[in-house]
Amino acid sequence: MNKLFFCFFLAISWSKTYSQDNEPIITFGLYKKAMKDSSDCDFFVQYDNKGDKPVRVYKELINGSIDAPISNITLQVEQMVDGQYKKRQLGIVHPWLVNEDSMFEANLEYLGSQKTKLLRINLLNYYEYLYKGKYRVKAFLVKIPHNESGSNGMKFIESGYIYFEVRKWLTKRYK
Repeated sequence: MNKLFFCFFLAISWSKTYSQDNEPIITFGLYKKAMKDSSDCDFFVQYDNKGDKPVRVYKELINGSIDAPISNITLQVEQMVDGQYKKRQLGIVHPWLVNEDSMFEANLEYLGSQKTKLLRINLLNYYEYLYKGKYRVKAFLVKIPHNESGSNGMKFIESGYIYFEVRKWLTKRYK
C-alpha cells in the first residue's frame, strides 16, 4: 500500500504525461524533487501501453550529442540565476542535431498490450555536474514512427518543464 501511494504521489508531483490516440502513454519525470546525491538524479521515461496491440518503444534512452548520431532524447537543464532560469551549456545538444536515419530500428522493441516499460537516464551522465540551486529540466524525445520503416521527419515529444532542487554540489561518479 505505501509503495502504491508513493508512486501515485511521485507521478503527480514530479512528472509530465504525453498521450495521443493509438500510441502508448508516455510519462516523463524525476524520482526525487530534492537531490542530495548523484543517485538522486535519475530522469525517467515510462511507456504505458493501454491499447489492444503491441506498440514500438525504445529499448534504452541515448542522450543527445553531436558525436552520438543514435541519440533519441535531449535533456535541456536550466538553473535559476538571479531570479531567472538560464540554460546550462555543458553537454547541451539541440534536438535537431540527432541523425534520423541511424537510430530507429536498432533501438526499438515491441511493448505488449497492457504492459509498461520504464527507462532511465541520470542527469549527471549528461551534464557531469550540477551546482547547488533550483533547476528545471525539459526532455525532447524523438517520436517513433507508426510504420515499420523510414523516419518520421524528426518529430519530438516535448515533456514540458519539471522543477527540482539540488541541495549540494553534485558531480558524476566514474566507475
